[in-house]
Amino acid sequence: INISASGSIGKWQGAFGSSTSVSPDYWTQTKDMSQTISGNSGTIEWDIDSATSKIIQTQYGGELKFGVWWIDCGTFTIDSITVYTDGDSGSASTTKATTKATTKATTKTTTNGSSSSSGGYTITPNKKIVYADLPTDDKMLGFEWEDFGIPSGKKPTRVEINISASGSIGKWQGAFGSSTSVSPDYWTQTKDMSQTISGNSGTIVWDIDSATSKIIQTQYGGELKFGVWWIDCGTFTIDSITVYTDGDGASTTKATTKATTKATTKATTKATTKATTKATTKATTKATTKATTTATTAPGKVTVYGDTNGDGRVSIIDVLTLNRNLLLGEKLSANAVLNADVNKNGKPDTDDALMILKSLIDLVTLP
Repeated sequence: INISASGSIGKWQGAFGSSTSVSPDYWTQTKDMSQTISGNSGTIEWDIDSATSKIIQTQYGGELKFGVWWIDCGTFTIDSITVYTDGDSGSASTTKATTKATTKATTKTTTNGSSSSSGGYTITPNKKIVYADLPTDDKMLGFEWEDFGIPSGKKPTRVEINISASGSIGKWQGAFGSSTSVSPDYWTQTKDMSQTISGNSGTIVWDIDSATSKIIQTQYGGELKFGVWWIDCGTFTIDSITVYTDGDGASTTKATTKATTKATTKATTKATTKATTKATTKATTKATTKATTTATTAPGKVTVYGDTNGDGRVSIIDVLTLNRNLLLGEKLSANAVLNADVNKNGKPDTDDALMILKSLIDLVTLP
């Protein structure tokens, strides 16, 4: 992490953290670290041990975090961040960093299809997403709000995700989420949404209500997330994301299709960062998931085998709900427990989750 300040930087205290592929927290964090930089620029390093290196999740919303419990200079600039991998030759050095440091390109649109005076803020990830490769515990794709270049004080009112595929996209089910400034979770998430795109390109929209818009945290690591519980095409590309703010005049007529809420099951991925200026206090950022299940019938009777979230049908959401129960200990309703036991061995287990998943691609038939 290459930083600079107008004067002497002084002592930094903090830590590094990263998303991982290991349950139950899917997170790793270093012990508290300390470093003193006497000049007005310098580099803070995290040398990652081999065991940690193997489990770090760099894809599909995996996140690197740089903790600042305290820094003497009070104000500083993160000039660049360089990551070295197991395939890089030579030793990490400030000389190498100057040629290898990468930056995220941020493009601000000047028009939104109506007039040049009311444009949104656009990034162009051009990121190919393979649904089958998304982590089982977290199918939300993260994007830093700061990358959009939204000025401080402006509040997002609308998000447009422009996607494309080699063939018909079909049905998408998912949700949107965002960091907020409100405790205790510092997170908000929409109800589950559903939209069908018959062609090979289209736009998925989140129209943000005014109450939510006011609390969204677009600065200092605030994150926008796009959840993909299911998509028919299997593989698609996120071509661009445009955010309109309260000063842009975006209207709901700009999108050809509008996402609607459909399910009652909510998968929540939560990034909670807590830090104080006290050097001895450790900030812990933990990616967790929560599921809300609603029993639609009286407990004690199997209604639909494989329906673990009580919505009366079997979908990928039921697999996720059962996995959260098995991996994270989240409770199922009594009725859902009976529905989940598709192999009829007396209790829900990983074999049941696998059978439900196989049934969705017609490899097995549930009772």
